[in-house]
Amino acid sequence: MTHRFRHSVTLGALLNLLMPGLAHFLWGDRLFGVFVFLIMILAAILAVTSLLLPLPALAVWVLIGLPIVFYLFSFADLAKAISRKRPRFEIAPLAMRMALGIGILYQLFAPTAAVNFGIRNAPEFFVVPNNNLAPILPPGELVAATSLSYNYNIPFIKRPIFHSLPERCDVVRYEAGKGRKMTGLVIGLPGETVAIDSGEILVNGFPANDQLPRGLNAGDLPLTTVDDYSILIGGFDYGKIVNANQVNLVDLTGKVRRFR
Repeated sequence: MTHRFRHSVTLGALLNLLMPGLAHFLWGDRLFGVFVFLIMILAAILAVTSLLLPLPALAVWVLIGLPIVFYLFSFADLAKAISRKRPRFEIAPLAMRMALGIGILYQLFAPTAAVNFGIRNAPEFFVVPNNNLAPILPPGELVAATSLSYNYNIPFIKRPIFHSLPERCDVVRYEAGKGRKMTGLVIGLPGETVAIDSGEILVNGFPANDQLPRGLNAGDLPLTTVDDYSILIGGFDYGKIVNANQVNLVDLTGKVRRFR
């Protein structure tokens, strides 16, 4: 690591991205560095709180927006501090390497870090094993089940936090018990009554076949009342719905998306 790079604004900004306040601390502004770090920890706590409580939209924007503005300001302050101190402030190569290591470890393991959040909420990629899901998902295609379409997985909270419910005819992946995962089509939402009679889907007594994807046929299903915290997912067999399972919302892996 060259002397010039060790004392560059670019490296300082990278450290501040990895761990808020780390670059200020390394450049000698230790008190302000700790202050920046604590502010961003508080911002993360407030962000989680805004997901758990029914707050007005303006309050959510204020709770999350102000710390972000402050964080952006810290980059401008850091650039000025580095430019001011560069001629007379020496940073040892070992100290810089240790700072980089601390920043990377923070991103990987700290519950409030963006990379850690991304790992916890990463999509599940899988290859469609057969043509049971055709024509919606052709066999052999790589697809992704994205949990963030419906919920967030937050550290220290056992259950996911839902920001929206699946919509009818979403293709979803879910836990089917004993380590098995299955993919199906949402045909019933919480509290609805659903039946399929002679290929016609009836939701709360009204026809809903016009919502089915093109090329998919309905089979037969007895009248089913969907539980409040569940959805009804239809199973495919070569383009035809042949069964339905009530799936608790917490067992959803995510919404299945194609890459094209």
